[in-house]
Amino acid sequence: MGGGGSGGAMSAGAGGVTETSALGGMTGTGGAAGSSSSGPVGGGGVGGGSGSVVGGSGGVSSDTATDTSTRDSAAGDASGHPAGAQPFGGHFYQAFTGQFTGPQAEANCESTGGHLAVIHSAAENAFISGLAKADRPWFGLNNVADQKHYVWIDNSAVDYTNWKPGQPDNPANERWVKMEADGTWDDGATLSGYVCEWDN
Repeated sequence: MGGGGSGGAMSAGAGGVTETSALGGMTGTGGAAGSSSSGPVGGGGVGGGSGSVVGGSGGVSSDTATDTSTRDSAAGDASGHPAGAQPFGGHFYQAFTGQFTGPQAEANCESTGGHLAVIHSAAENAFISGLAKADRPWFGLNNVADQKHYVWIDNSAVDYTNWKPGQPDNPANERWVKMEADGTWDDGATLSGYVCEWDN
């Protein structure tokens, strides 16, 4: 759940994961977290790959990432979130399937006014795991700005984690974090779906 308040970060070093002071806004390489008005960003850039919406009532599917039906049919209501997004704790969430990198996933979320999901409790983690089912989706934890520090995409405090035993194991090369089928977290690099969050 995206939250206000003081930001925070988590360090991933040889001694394990510890919390440390907040970092500034995320800067990234390998993909811009900008908006895409034509639809999801997939494959190696705009318009590549495939993707669809899952986990929402009246979920919308698209055959290709260039098909604007996914975004246009769920463009959002007056509150800002897409029509198919599911509520939890005052925020809204939706899972999308397909083959995307972490930066592409964040760009897709931002194109609809959201961001990759941010998790602050075990209950929220379980909710997002249920939305994504077994797709190993990207969510908003990353170490793009500094490989030794994991931060949330919205710069909120890293006050909850659920790492799989032995993870993160490759922070220099796997800069974004995925959720395993059992709800645990793993730094990753393979293409997958993602879960977006909207604050209202």
